[in-house]
Amino acid sequence: MTDCRYCTAIHAHDPAYSIRPATHNCDTDYPRCDWHWRYVCDACGQPRHFNGVTWCPTCGRHTCVECSPHRRVDDAREAWAREAWGWGYYWAVQCPACGEYHPALDRLEYEGRHPWQVDPAAEAARRGLSAEVNRADNVPSTFIPLDQDDLTDADIDRVWSDMAAVWDARYTDEGDASRRLLLNEVMFRMVGDVAGQRILDAGCGAGYLSRLLAQRGAEMVGVDLSEGLLALARRYGGDPTYHHGSLSDLGFIPNASFDVIVSMVVLQDVRDYVGAVVELDRVLRPGGLVAFTITHPCFNGPPGYGWERHPFDSKRPEDHWYWRVDHYFQRAREDWDWLGHGVSYHRPLTDYMAPWLARGYVLVHFEEPEAPPDVLATYPSRDVYTRIPYFLALAWHKPPAAIAVAAGD
Repeated sequence: MTDCRYCTAIHAHDPAYSIRPATHNCDTDYPRCDWHWRYVCDACGQPRHFNGVTWCPTCGRHTCVECSPHRRVDDAREAWAREAWGWGYYWAVQCPACGEYHPALDRLEYEGRHPWQVDPAAEAARRGLSAEVNRADNVPSTFIPLDQDDLTDADIDRVWSDMAAVWDARYTDEGDASRRLLLNEVMFRMVGDVAGQRILDAGCGAGYLSRLLAQRGAEMVGVDLSEGLLALARRYGGDPTYHHGSLSDLGFIPNASFDVIVSMVVLQDVRDYVGAVVELDRVLRPGGLVAFTITHPCFNGPPGYGWERHPFDSKRPEDHWYWRVDHYFQRAREDWDWLGHGVSYHRPLTDYMAPWLARGYVLVHFEEPEAPPDVLATYPSRDVYTRIPYFLALAWHKPPAAIAVAAGD
């Protein structure tokens, strides 16, 4: 029988603490009991490490640091750090239902307020516990070399449509956390004053960016490959016009139709990126602007990428040892499983730059967005965002006259 590593560590500080047998990840260097395993967040539906999830005694819901504001509470002078459990701080997470900040489950257990301590029936039923028995990473992915990729645009439409509702549930009117806290302001700076501009939202999804730019006076047209996401965009209404289609086949749009093209964290998911550049170039007027953000190809997407952390799912930044990067030049499709089954593509940065340069475009903005202090004050566990760039933002100015493009581009 294997002992829970967390129980063993706590027992070393507090001999009165009983060591439980491990029931999860028993063959790893962090075997864990049910108490110290993963709990499902009722807000985002994802299982999280117990040190990153709280429980509200009023509404009976679990909430995690990934989807809710939270605070770091330092207790270096208390028995919590000095004598008992050896941790100098804990997360206090805001419950979206009651609005109060509650300690994470590790601190609740120390205080005797863990939901399983409060209600023995909850412990018996293992209420809130993830159904996973073993897990070794956070987003298991499979990589398929591009020359073996057999997916069609219709396949990718189905993938994103199947996931549309759960994907959109993470969004407010200003997008998900990364967009509203980090990327929106970058996009607004890149495009400047959009009043009176005709703008294409390339890969508009459920249309949040189209609606925001329409509110700023732009005439918005959105295109997306996913019928499921477009159905949500149309349901939300507003001024934008939406079309179903592939970015690499925009035959329904006339040449030189737009003053500006925007794309928010989409182009890394496009199967035929060069084909998309050809079509976006065609529908953009001479002298126009293309502004887009993508997941950073130098860090996100290469086979083997991700945080090396111990344990693998800890929400404490000090447990994030370093970010792995390997096989950077391997062009591959990534099949991932996070909120459902999703598809992205990894290409080196060269592949994202070369097609625009070949057409004479001038790079006028290049930024690796960094989390500002106010974001870290609201989401302190995201200080890992200050260690590597998760995203890349670029803006390209189209030359006022067409230039010859090398054959094959």
